[in-house]
Amino acid sequence: MKSKFFGNLKLFITCFSLSAILFVQAQNLNNADNERKNPITTAVPFLLIPSDARAASMGFSGVSFSPDAFSIYSNAAKYAFSNYYSIPSKKANDLGSSSSSQETKRETLTQIGVTLSPWIQNENHIINVAVSQRISKKSTLALATRYFKPKETIFTDIQGERIGNYQPLELGLELAFIRKISNNFSFALSAKYIKSDLTKSIDIAGAETQPVKSFSADVSVYHQHRLNWEKIDYAFFTFGLSISNIGSKVSYFKENDKDKASFIPTNLRFGPSLIMDLNAFHRLSFCLDVNKLLAPTQPLYATDEFGNVIHDENGNKIIEDGKDPNVNALKGIVQSWYDAPNGFKEEIHEFYYNFGTEYSYRKAYAIRAGFLWEHETKGNRKILTLGAGVRYAITELNLSYLVPIDSENNPLRKTVHFSLFINIPKGKD
Repeated sequence: MKSKFFGNLKLFITCFSLSAILFVQAQNLNNADNERKNPITTAVPFLLIPSDARAASMGFSGVSFSPDAFSIYSNAAKYAFSNYYSIPSKKANDLGSSSSSQETKRETLTQIGVTLSPWIQNENHIINVAVSQRISKKSTLALATRYFKPKETIFTDIQGERIGNYQPLELGLELAFIRKISNNFSFALSAKYIKSDLTKSIDIAGAETQPVKSFSADVSVYHQHRLNWEKIDYAFFTFGLSISNIGSKVSYFKENDKDKASFIPTNLRFGPSLIMDLNAFHRLSFCLDVNKLLAPTQPLYATDEFGNVIHDENGNKIIEDGKDPNVNALKGIVQSWYDAPNGFKEEIHEFYYNFGTEYSYRKAYAIRAGFLWEHETKGNRKILTLGAGVRYAITELNLSYLVPIDSENNPLRKTVHFSLFINIPKGKD
């Protein structure tokens, strides 16, 4: 039984890895080498770093995948459908038996999650803690904190002489309210506090800097629908959508200069998942996330024969193609859909994709794989993700490992995530 189990896992992970590599190669064939690279840049990008090992091992996907303690980071609305499943007994090893008859399911009352992500290559660390509490039959509250500790920064003067060291700090605090609307649908609203101190308020190029302190909001929805498939004990189709980090522009500089204000990473994420219990022991899941940053794309500015940007009589840069990115946050979200200098083709390139799959045995042991794909002109992230998990009673331990295949210099290379979940079920009725 064990040899067959591990044989199936080996075949599963091999097939998925080969499929991911073939997908990348096919996309590379369609890449235009002379297309201008124009990635979207924002402030506080740490808000988009994967929050836990389970999501990280599945290509950073999760907007519609089954809920866990860290759902607040991908789609808080999922908390409304959090359930605790007992581990099926070994005596239930009957391929003809129904999974529902071999296990018990209870609503989750409290979930606690802790993640440590040491970035081996660059000595960066991120710690995430999330807690959710069901406060009524249809309502849930969730609280989370994200602490990012980048590598110590060395500051130098204009002559290159060292003037001091500083340990940067980035922090996010989030509170979410989740409401179950029906047996198949839920929504969530979240408020978030953001702090980012990267410079210790020193002067940079003669300009005085400051920490960033801001607030943002998330809104998300989640839908699940049971499928009646023959020869499949239990199958669910789910769909999720979230818009995260909706907030005003921020600046690391004290002077009121619109050119130095940056958008935060407002992000649209949506996608489906398919979860199948083949029998009482074996569960197979697939998920896909589609993402788009809702921030303006940098335009193509007019230049002279020497490559210098041309300004008008008011000192503004003359735009040759695209739209002016110096707009307020709300207009920036709307404008992000039609402002790319190369038109519709470039807008399509701004979408990036997360693929993930999970195989679990007795809902106690899991192996996962995933892939993140981003167009070459918009960041060129190509990351293969691997991971595993084990559950005992109400606790679950997960591990993930990231394998970028696009560049040896990718800052996420060899990143490891460790996550611990505690899932406390509601008492028996």
